[in-house]
Amino acid sequence: MAKKTKKTNIKVLKDTRTLKVQLTDHEVLEYGDQLAQAIDKGTALEEEKKAVVESFKAKLAEALAAVQRLTNFVRNKYDYKGVDCEEVLDNNTGFSRTTRLDTGELIDERKLTHDERQGTLFDEEAA
Repeated sequence: MAKKTKKTNIKVLKDTRTLKVQLTDHEVLEYGDQLAQAIDKGTALEEEKKAVVESFKAKLAEALAAVQRLTNFVRNKYDYKGVDCEEVLDNNTGFSRTTRLDTGELIDERKLTHDERQGTLFDEEAA
């Protein structure tokens, strides 16, 4: 005859829960090492961020300075550049005349100083 099994009202369930567990000394040391490494990494990243920000600030300032310089050129419609000139000291007229060599424009005319008149004997070849 078959045996009758008795039904019970007990059920066993297994699961995993997150609960407080005391760390061992070895685990505390391990977490301490990881903490020190994390602090070092954070500090290094903060320094890198500062350097990048400073670099971008410098690049932005340079770009804005170029914008300002070019704006002035466009607004004013002129720039200052080195231009070859020729100054002629003429003892016959008593005047010095400075001319731009690129356009031939007379840019300055003035009387010779006393020293220029007294101390200069011009060679025929130079004139």
